[in-house]
Amino acid sequence: MATIKEIAAEAGVSRMTVSNVINNVKGKVSPETEKRIREIMERHHYVPSMAARSLISKSSHTVALLLPMWPDSPSSLLLNPYAGYLVGYFAELLRAKQYYVMLCSFFAAEEALTVLRTWHTDGAILMFPHDDAITHELAQKCESPLVALDRYFEDLNMLSVCIEDRKGGYLATRHVLEEGHRDIAFAATSISNSKVVQDRYQGFLDALAEFHAPLHPEWVFDGVYRQEGGVQLAERLLKMERRPTAVITTADLIACGIMK
Repeated sequence: MATIKEIAAEAGVSRMTVSNVINNVKGKVSPETEKRIREIMERHHYVPSMAARSLISKSSHTVALLLPMWPDSPSSLLLNPYAGYLVGYFAELLRAKQYYVMLCSFFAAEEALTVLRTWHTDGAILMFPHDDAITHELAQKCESPLVALDRYFEDLNMLSVCIEDRKGGYLATRHVLEEGHRDIAFAATSISNSKVVQDRYQGFLDALAEFHAPLHPEWVFDGVYRQEGGVQLAERLLKMERRPTAVITTADLIACGIMK
């Protein structure tokens, strides 16, 4: 493959002129010269180095999707159909805006920060943050715009996109109450460590109170993870002499496991 120097020599222009064409710098090169340079590039199958371009321009036209991993299940996030759908949606949306998408899975904040700095990303989306310490470090040190998805942080100068978790927990519980259920269980990943789960649990309690329905503490199951956890919980419920007639969960995969 030809180099910029060779393309410039063949076109009879400077390397800077070729660089301006590669980087779509407007107003620096005449249309005729640009056309001649692009024809030469196409003839030689020239592909510019993305790493070099990002180093020069301090921009790679790339948005990183940051995927925090759970130590006990590194691949758990992308196994979630909801997360997979969002990754596909973001890719489609960003491609329409002529941006590239970079998937970056990580355990520690510094891993993600190194990728963002190396590739000079134009922005990053932090998907489903579950560790506050890691999120705070990312928010403080990230040099490109950062958005947290599905979690709101009042103490950080960072944009967040969330759903109304308390209302969601309320609506789900109200539905089963309106269907006549009064013996209702609640299954969650971690009530104590997740603001999202806490809000959904509070919505659950709100609906019970509105309908004057009893809370059964023995049917509040904390620490249920992934589809396998839902299956194990269902097995426990089925062995009970008295068991709930409905279960409210805080995650799709838990519900899938219970139904299975």
